[in-house]
Amino acid sequence: MYAHGVMPRSAIKSVTWERRIPILDQGQLGSCVPNNAPEFEGTDALGYTGVSSLNVPKADTKGMFKAGSTWTMDEDFAVNLYRLVTRLDPYPGQWEPTDTGSDGLTLAKALVMLGLADRYTHAFSYAALVSALQTGPVTIGIEWEQSMFETRADGKILIDYGSGVAGGHQIFARQYDVDNDRVWVDNSWGADGFGLDGRGWFQGSELTALLKRSGDVTVPHLTAAAPVPDPPVVTAQVFYDRVKATAAASGLV
Repeated sequence: MYAHGVMPRSAIKSVTWERRIPILDQGQLGSCVPNNAPEFEGTDALGYTGVSSLNVPKADTKGMFKAGSTWTMDEDFAVNLYRLVTRLDPYPGQWEPTDTGSDGLTLAKALVMLGLADRYTHAFSYAALVSALQTGPVTIGIEWEQSMFETRADGKILIDYGSGVAGGHQIFARQYDVDNDRVWVDNSWGADGFGLDGRGWFQGSELTALLKRSGDVTVPHLTAAAPVPDPPVVTAQVFYDRVKATAAASGLV
C-alpha cells in the first residue's frame, strides 16, 4: 500500500477539476468501478488535460486491450475494462457473465498495466482525501445506504444508516468546497439519474464516517496518454491542387 500524504489544513483550497466528457450511465451493470477510468481520463488534473478519446499504450495480460487501440472515453471502454478488472481482482466470478463488481485498487492496477497510469496511492483518511483533491480527482469506494439513492434539492446526498445497506458503490470526486467542507462526486447513473445533473455532495464529517465503514480512496497518477488527433483540415485550395495533381498523374490533363 502506498499512502497519500496529508497537507497542512491551511494549504487546502477549493478546487474543481474540469470534466471534458459527459456523465456516464452504467445502467443495470455493476460496473461503477471501471466507469471511473474514463472519468479520470476525461477530467483535468495537475499537469494533465482530460481527453475524450485515447490510444491505449500497452496490451494487458488478459487480452482485453491491444496496444495502440483507440477508445472513446465512454461506456464501451468502461465495460471492456470491467472484463479486465474482474479477471485481475480477487473476487470469484468475472464479467461476463457474472456481474461481480470490483474495487478501486484493482482498477488502479489495470490502469498501470495498460500504461494509462504509472503509479497510484491510497488516501487512508479524509484529510488525505482532500489533500489528494488538490492535485486531481480521486475514486472513492463506500458502503451505499438505501437512502443515498436520493439527494436534497441542492445535491446533498441523504445518509440514513437505518435505511439499510444497498451494497458497495464507487464514485468519482473532482471538486472540493473548502468553505463549506463539501466533497462533490460524479455518479455514473446518467445526468438525469442522480442528484444535480448526475452529481451530489457529502459533508466532510459524513464522508469521514462512511470511509470508516470499510471505505477506500484510490488516487491513480495518470500518464500523458496520447489523445487521438483530429483529422487534418483540407481547404478547398488544397483539395483542388490534390485533384489536379492526381488527374495529371493519370494523364487526364
